[in-house]
Amino acid sequence: GNHASAACLGLSGRAKCGEFGSIILTWYDETNNRYRHIIGYEGEGIIKDTWYGLDDKGNLVVSEDQNGEI
Repeated sequence: GNHASAACLGLSGRAKCGEFGSIILTWYDETNNRYRHIIGYEGEGIIKDTWYGLDDKGNLVVSEDQNGEI
């Protein structure tokens, strides 16, 4: 929703947010042997009501599947 954060702390997750919201996704950084949390903010590269996931380098990417809920 608006002004809210959506988080998926498991691997291979996806998230979306509303206006002024944020998303938090998790990936495993094999180089440094640790989990990392990536945060994206609506209006700062994240588009509201759009599903996002992470690529294999931990970059936020628009999810190919934009249908339905999780």
